[in-house]
Amino acid sequence: MLPFFIRHYAPLTDRIVVYDDGSQDGSVEYLASVPRVETRAIARSGRDSTIAELRRVDPLEQPAR
Repeated sequence: MLPFFIRHYAPLTDRIVVYDDGSQDGSVEYLASVPRVETRAIARSGRDSTIAELRRVDPLEQPAR
């Protein structure tokens, strides 16, 4: 899934930011090898905690309305 996503969106942007909540599937290592991709670690303490944590960490990077 990630390779398809990167191939599709990379030509449309200068960088891609991916938030990782501690995955162990090799995706962080894969993303580290891709130019213009930035991976940010984020804590997850519950089912809905990721969205709240993103708002706290990057309040200026909110989704467009």
